[in-house]
Amino acid sequence: MAAVKAHGLLTCLYFHYSYSWADPSKQVPPAAWSAVTLTELHDSLYQYTFKTLTRLKNAGLMPEYVQVGNEINPGFLLPQGDRWNHKTDFIYLLNSAISAVRTVSASAGTDTKIIIHIAAPENVSYWFDGMASAGLTDFDIIGISYYYMWSTVPLQNLGDYIRNIRTTFGKDVMIMETCYPW
Repeated sequence: MAAVKAHGLLTCLYFHYSYSWADPSKQVPPAAWSAVTLTELHDSLYQYTFKTLTRLKNAGLMPEYVQVGNEINPGFLLPQGDRWNHKTDFIYLLNSAISAVRTVSASAGTDTKIIIHIAAPENVSYWFDGMASAGLTDFDIIGISYYYMWSTVPLQNLGDYIRNIRTTFGKDVMIMETCYPW
């Protein structure tokens, strides 16, 4: 789940908030959260994130980066956190996770950076358009997955694409997942 900082390496913790691996085609909530109300889900999400990070902090392993959700193009914790059909509920849930990260980071005296991770660079602009007006403002980095074989952005244009994302949204950008088959 989290890498330990060693030999100058940075650490990042990915919260999938899913019963199994999360990606744009599956965002299945953990079984214990599948039949709860939106308010209970909000609280459970906060408490899970808070307790996990507090344990890491107490062990001296506070991550430098925390990714809240993995490839959350459709949202997360579906169906309640559906980005397209329940945008305000999605933002309500996402902000709960972000709030927990900020709270533990402040108590640890760290500046943990929060990453919002979307699959494919060509999806970033339409995904983030309108998110600020919906209430998503407190994050640090736009994370993207880049798999050239499934992307409409050629590898030789990726740098320009990332520069444009940085300029448009005023956020740093990190490639969180990639591969290049040989």
